[in-house]
Formats: sequence, structure tokens, C-alpha cells
Amino acid sequence: MELLDLPVEILVLLPNHLHNIEDFKNASSSCRTLRNAFWETDPHQILQLAGAASRTFFRPDPYFLIAATVRQVRDWALESQDNSDVLRQAFMCGIEGLYDLCIAKASLTMDDIRRLHAMRFTTLNPVADLIDKAADQIALEHALASRRWREAWERVRYQVGEDFEEEWRQSLWHSTVECQGLEGLEMLTPAGLEKWRPKLVEMRTQIKNLKEKPEMYRFGRHFAFEYPHLAKEVLVSIGGYGSNR
Repeated sequence: MELLDLPVEILVLLPNHLHNIEDFKNASSSCRTLRNAFWETDPHQILQLAGAASRTFFRPDPYFLIAATVRQVRDWALESQDNSDVLRQAFMCGIEGLYDLCIAKASLTMDDIRRLHAMRFTTLNPVADLIDKAADQIALEHALASRRWREAWERVRYQVGEDFEEEWRQSLWHSTVECQGLEGLEMLTPAGLEKWRPKLVEMRTQIKNLKEKPEMYRFGRHFAFEYPHLAKEVLVSIGGYGSNR
């Protein structure tokens, strides 16, 4: 009996025994039978296969796959206090701990894989110079304060509207634009900016209509806003959590 003579119920199990996402792609494109069988592959298994090839196809490893799946992990963590504790423990184990949790709890479809592959050329490569300069947390703080990084995002914001006069409102607008995850980097490309324009206009309007200034919270020696603020959170991360005493 040849492979393709096996029942579909067995063929759909083959991805569980493949080495990585490249094997999956090659096998599914080899014939209609396998393509139809692999169509039912669980997205979590697809992510497992992608993780096995992360050092080759999803560089920078493991940051690329973390960025692609971390929102799913965030939603999972918010489901219960136990889940939140697991995420906190993953952070304490460093980038590898967070990566392992993303691989364990998230999932990707083949459409997601294709989108991520395309983003490498349409989005990540245009901002590769900025990413390369962020070799570690100290360098990341420098990159976020550099003229090239600031001007790139200023051009995005100016395409949507003028700066806010109130400092806290402008800070929130500045942070909101930059903190849109991996896909948000598309805004740094002309085509990506047009794609994001309706969402940006919506977010700016929401900020304009806010009645109260967001609160700040103390983290060790530093204060941070209750909303995501990349530069401030990098400062907190590299500055430690000890007291001033």
C-alpha cells in the first residue's frame, strides 16, 4: 500500500510527525490529496512546525514568532488569574520562557504564515536598520530616542492630524501609534500607512474625546502610564525595580 492509498483519517495525522513548516509546505503542495488532508491541520500544530524552523524562516529568532503570537497569549492570560500567573512566570524566565509559552498556547494558520513571510519583505526589511540598532535593551532605549526613529513615526502621525496641545494627550497619541504590534510596523511604509489610516483616525478621535488624564503607577524607582508606552517601559525594564533608598 502506498502513502496516498491511506484513509484521509490517517493522512490528516501526518503533520504531527513532520520536522518543520517547510516539510509541511512541501508535502501539502506535492499533490491534491495531501493538500486537502492538510487543510484540516490544527493551527496549533502549524505553529509548532513554524517554531521548529524559527531559526531559519522566522528571524530574528525567537522575537519574530513571539511578536506574531503574543496577543493571543495576552488574551489567554486575561482569562483567569492562574493564566496570568503563568505569564508572569514566563516573563521571569526571560525571552525563551515567553517564547515557550507562546508556542504552547497560541496558534497560526497557513494564511498567517504566508502573511508573516510577506511582512518580512514589505514591512520588516524597510525598518531593518532601526531593528538592527536595537541589539539589546540599552541600545533599544537609544534607538527609540534617535532622530531617525522619531521622525519616521512623526511622519505617520502628521498624515493623520496635528499634534495635541496638551502634553498628556500628545504622549498618549504618540504611544498609541507606535504600540500596534508587529503589524503596526506597516505604517512606516507608504502602502501600509494608507491601510492603517482609518484605524489611526479612529484612535486619534478617541484620544481627543477623552475627559480625564490617564493615571500613572509606580514601578520600583520609576513611574509608568496605565496605557502602553514603549519608551517608558524599556526604561523601567533596564532601570530595575529597587527603591530609591
